[in-house]
Amino acid sequence: MNPIRIWAMARHGFLELLRERLLYLAGLFGVLLIAGAALIRQFTAVAEVKILLDFGMGAISLISLVIVLFTAPGLVGREIDKRTIHILVAKPISRAEFIVAKLLGLMAALTLLVGVMAGLFMGFLTIARFPFPAGPLLVSWGFLMLELALLTAAALLFSVFTSPLIATFLTLATFLIGHLSSDIVTLGRLVRNEQVVQFLRNLYLVVPDLSRLDLKNQAVYGVLPDGMTLASNALYGSLYTLLLLSLTLMVFARREF
Repeated sequence: MNPIRIWAMARHGFLELLRERLLYLAGLFGVLLIAGAALIRQFTAVAEVKILLDFGMGAISLISLVIVLFTAPGLVGREIDKRTIHILVAKPISRAEFIVAKLLGLMAALTLLVGVMAGLFMGFLTIARFPFPAGPLLVSWGFLMLELALLTAAALLFSVFTSPLIATFLTLATFLIGHLSSDIVTLGRLVRNEQVVQFLRNLYLVVPDLSRLDLKNQAVYGVLPDGMTLASNALYGSLYTLLLLSLTLMVFARREF
């Protein structure tokens, strides 16, 4: 793969997403933050800070997830529907470079969006003189980016063999099941049907455990897992993303247009 071609295509994708007014969502986040803070004022001082932190962290995660769900599945599907994929693959651009550039372009836009929202959030807390654990919050946002990268890779995988709409639903299902993985294990221990137990076990092994990358609830209290656990979870998310990306490249390389 040629890094220069990948960089050019990723930059083009990044600028295209910005032209779609992606950063307007950061402004929406600011409005929601101020409105939420006004409503939370009715609570006691201790609960106020906790609820505001939960609200801000949840809003950043939700807006980022919405971007992935409604953008990532169409990155490839849109090129196929418009028939522009024929022009792209006819040029000296490999299919692998095309997929990697799409992933990097969206992740660059998401990084900018999350960075702006995080800056607005911490700036608001600082101006309002609310105490907050800056370090744990920054770490949790770093793991949020790993989760978004994994979901983007999953969306790309689904989009290369199905329609963007179905890919969106499959990506959402991956998100929901991935955050319920521990409950799936618990359910498997309660069910007596061997076939159901085997299905739940296979589901747990196939679907990524996204709860390992979700640190926002712990970060709000300023408490994070130890360094070894954080490192293993980051490695898990990175390897799973690379696995999904590899599968996407394999499927896309064999697809006929």
